Amino acid sequence: MPCFYRLKAVIENDPSRGPLFKGHGFFMYLREFFTKLSKSGTFPYGFSFDHHGKSLFVDSADRVDLWELERINGAMEKKVFLKDLLIITVLAIVMLGIGTELIPLTAPDEGRNASAAWNMLSSGDFLTPVFNGIPRLIKPPLLYYLMLPFMILLGPCAAAARMPSVVAAVLMSLILCSFGSRYFGRKAGFWAALIWLTNIHVLLESRSAVPEMTLVLFQTLAFLFLIEGTGLTGKERSRGKVYTAWLCAGLAVLAKGPVGFLLPGLSAILCCLLVKGLKGMIPFLKAAWINMGPLLFLAIVLPWYLAMFHIHGHYFLEEFFFRNNLARFTGAVEYHPYSFWVVYLPVLLAAFWFWHPWWLPSIKCFFIKDNQEKDFLGAVFLYSIVVILFYALAANKLHHYLLASYPGLCLFLGYSISRGGRFSLLQSGVVAFQGFLELASGIYLFLAFSSSTELPFMAFASMFMVLGISTILLVLSRKEGTLWAYLGRGFLFLVILLSAAYSYGKVYAVDRAGYLMSGVPSALYREEQSALIFYSHKSLRVLKNPGQIEKFMEGKIIGRIYGSEKDLPEVFQPLEKEYRPRVIWKGMNDGHRSVIVELKREDLIDHVPSCK
Repeated sequence: MPCFYRLKAVIENDPSRGPLFKGHGFFMYLREFFTKLSKSGTFPYGFSFDHHGKSLFVDSADRVDLWELERINGAMEKKVFLKDLLIITVLAIVMLGIGTELIPLTAPDEGRNASAAWNMLSSGDFLTPVFNGIPRLIKPPLLYYLMLPFMILLGPCAAAARMPSVVAAVLMSLILCSFGSRYFGRKAGFWAALIWLTNIHVLLESRSAVPEMTLVLFQTLAFLFLIEGTGLTGKERSRGKVYTAWLCAGLAVLAKGPVGFLLPGLSAILCCLLVKGLKGMIPFLKAAWINMGPLLFLAIVLPWYLAMFHIHGHYFLEEFFFRNNLARFTGAVEYHPYSFWVVYLPVLLAAFWFWHPWWLPSIKCFFIKDNQEKDFLGAVFLYSIVVILFYALAANKLHHYLLASYPGLCLFLGYSISRGGRFSLLQSGVVAFQGFLELASGIYLFLAFSSSTELPFMAFASMFMVLGISTILLVLSRKEGTLWAYLGRGFLFLVILLSAAYSYGKVYAVDRAGYLMSGVPSALYREEQSALIFYSHKSLRVLKNPGQIEKFMEGKIIGRIYGSEKDLPEVFQPLEKEYRPRVIWKGMNDGHRSVIVELKREDLIDHVPSCK
């Protein structure tokens, strides 16, 4: 560290020496003087500066003490930061990693993704993802590649398929802690990570075998390193950070598609316009583009896309770019044509349910005096708004699209909480209203579904009632320590969520159904159960009508059909003369009961001879 900082440390430790250095001209002169002296690494012996009879530097012994003080302070700061990261890591593993195997893989997305990854591993074709015997070209392959090492270690199971999302969510909590601590202080970074870990939507999506959590990780890193590397946050420009931003953008594109590059880039441009104005746009574009970063981005992205175009031609372009990206955004193909108020607003309210009392107090964050804090906080908040508005303009909307906006909102709330104090009357009112809604919801679920044994309504009812009572109790204690009580509510939600997951997993039981379908000729009736395809480790034909069932059973001694309990009994009535249908499995799928019916030729059934 330059000698100027050692001199500054001495001044700060002894306030009586400070007034002499209030003049900026004299202070800058000392900085230049000591910087020149420090080039050799040590001060000249015998140098002294007296002020009120006190000397800053007298002999080499004092200089050794200053070096030791500086070393100890730096080591202590690093030790405290590593301690925070260790605490966040343990909490993240507990909050996000436990319970990944309680519910078998669900349909349709989890089963398709896991099945495509397992097919890569079993077939040896690591270029073309294949699901149920058909190339799956609507998603890039990064999620499948990340699943492969876990499937090698753990086998084809739900935990292996969901582990990339778990790891990405854990890393995201560490990133929030790191960046929040650097710009806003240790407390803000710590709370930003805790808000992420108690986000209800994150608790659910981190246990899903989908690419969204991986996309959020690399998208957020691309944006943060881009604005920091180009100097938009007040930090010194760094070409290495710009390279890292391009690297993360390339991985984001391999995770989900062009949106992985579009959203960080668009947000960074808008951030530059707000911070630097039009005059700063050209330096920003030069710093971001005139380097080796774009070539690194292309080296990551192009190989797989070019390989797919070479193998599948225009079919790949039509499936991936037009049908899955452009058509979804414009509404030419309607998958989920919902409005913002039906999907996104309820999801945002539910995701940050534990932290709503701090939204209104966070408004004061827009009036920060520190320029570096203000620039970074404004940048991450702008990024969250851009993500929300971008997906709000899309014709098709899914709840997990909003995940990319959460890191910025967590940093925003973490900064607000770190600067806050006691609860206000308004905050207490918000908490009381939340407790009333939680308690009322729990009582309604208990009364409406008390006789239900198939779905875990009782677990959810108890969850809401306990949360409601604890929330009302929080109103009685308007202290800063209430924040830790909110963190405890997050743990409580996790415990009851895992209990409900265990209950639902036993009823769903599609993994056991896959085992029954794996050993004999099997098919699906009218619906594609992707998780069943994964657990059976083979392609399953979808039969649309009873006539196709008859053709499927021609020449077979035994066969098994999966479908809805309402549809299958009527279908098998014409076949009862030749086959004896028998239900061998029952479970739940999307809220309705599903069954596996075994068909066996009647003339081949062994009859027990009568005893004489």
